[in-house]
Amino acid sequence: AVPVALLGDPAAPPPPAAVLWADLAGARVLDGGKAVRFMAYGGDHGDHPNYTWFTCNGLVLPDRTPKPALAEVKKVYQPLAIEAINAGAGLFRIRSKLSFRSTAHLEASWRVETEGRRTGGGRLGRLALGPGRSALVRVPVQRARRIPGESFVTVSFSLARAESWGAKGHVLAWGQFPLTTRPARPARRPGPGPVAVAELGSAVVLSCRGWTARIGRTTGALESWVVRGRERLAAPLVPNFWRALTDADLANGGAERMAGWRAASRTRTVTGLDVRDRAGAVEVAVRLAFPAGSTSGTLTYTSRPDGRIGVDFTLWPDPKESEIPRVGLTVGLPAAANRVRWFGRGPHENYQDRFTSAPIGLHTARVRDLSFPFLFPQETGHHTGTRWVEVAGAGAGLRVEGATPFDFSAWPFTLWDLEAAWHPHELPPRDTVTLNLDAAQMGLGGDDAWGARPHPEYTLHPNRTYRLRVTLAPT
Repeated sequence: AVPVALLGDPAAPPPPAAVLWADLAGARVLDGGKAVRFMAYGGDHGDHPNYTWFTCNGLVLPDRTPKPALAEVKKVYQPLAIEAINAGAGLFRIRSKLSFRSTAHLEASWRVETEGRRTGGGRLGRLALGPGRSALVRVPVQRARRIPGESFVTVSFSLARAESWGAKGHVLAWGQFPLTTRPARPARRPGPGPVAVAELGSAVVLSCRGWTARIGRTTGALESWVVRGRERLAAPLVPNFWRALTDADLANGGAERMAGWRAASRTRTVTGLDVRDRAGAVEVAVRLAFPAGSTSGTLTYTSRPDGRIGVDFTLWPDPKESEIPRVGLTVGLPAAANRVRWFGRGPHENYQDRFTSAPIGLHTARVRDLSFPFLFPQETGHHTGTRWVEVAGAGAGLRVEGATPFDFSAWPFTLWDLEAAWHPHELPPRDTVTLNLDAAQMGLGGDDAWGARPHPEYTLHPNRTYRLRVTLAPT
């Protein structure tokens, strides 16, 4: 084992027991023709042949910055298995996965959170389990305050005192379990009046006191949304099926195999548009065709007098097409909307085949911190299990609430910027924020780096229907 302190010090000498040591003190940082420093890989030195970034697939960057996957490895390798026998009654089974040592050096604790806010918790003391042994533990979850909303209990085990490799309180194992699945029901503000409809040649314009929304007749997109005199969109809300391909996607031929979904993300055809009155709200239903075989979909907007807009996107893929990278919507927001707050999995990025290390909770971050600077830019910053997300700042922004949990990511660049860049410093600064809202995205895979695809259960197959239902509200 290497002490944690040495991992963060490139100039540190090798420990006496080191079998293999990478001397990073002499590592070179290349200048890229500008006043910029970046980590280079094969080919950046003019070296041919080369393996580009192939050997940079570890759990840390060359400067030892942990990659998001490291958190998942820690969770999967945690030394205790925590199983809920009856979470509501506070009954759990704890099993040691250690082979030689007792768990007496660990202290147990618990906490209950409702809608991301702590409502109870405390210490449980030490639990001395022998190697491979298990025991039942009772957690007094009934002591937590009862408030409406979705509640979770987390049981965790941390170092009772400092070890040579970790500080006191360092968490080694945890498990999170639902107590209630009842969603919180925010109070609905009464609307100021009926929604007015203006059917123009190029768009359908909806308005009420304080807001105006425009839906394009030829694009089917929400092209503008002005609330209290401020434009909330910097780019239209449109369907999206593509992701900046990962190392694994490129290695398994995904660029060619899934190319139809890239084309479907760049263009679509409106085959019909209907406007209906729905009990004080106005519904605009757009029928769409995509250049991916016979793939079709509907995008329905329901505008309410208080300014909220319901968005219901349904996709019927052509079953003869390839797997789908993602199914969802993407929209541009003003750059001032640079802070994100969400209730869902986090804080680090997570995917449907890599989320066990990301607890459901209330998280906050800056947009620029939600993406990770992989040596070769690729898909990044995804978050699953989102109940709601707010992207706001300086009077601009929106809140997105899901009818069911959805996925999101937010970037200070566009998808096409991410796809085109070969190094992180090549991502151009934009005056917009890209917000992705997904029904699902396929897993990352990674069984190997030379052709393996995501497992079938984490693949978006084209032989089923996909649906995303969210409500947009101004902040």
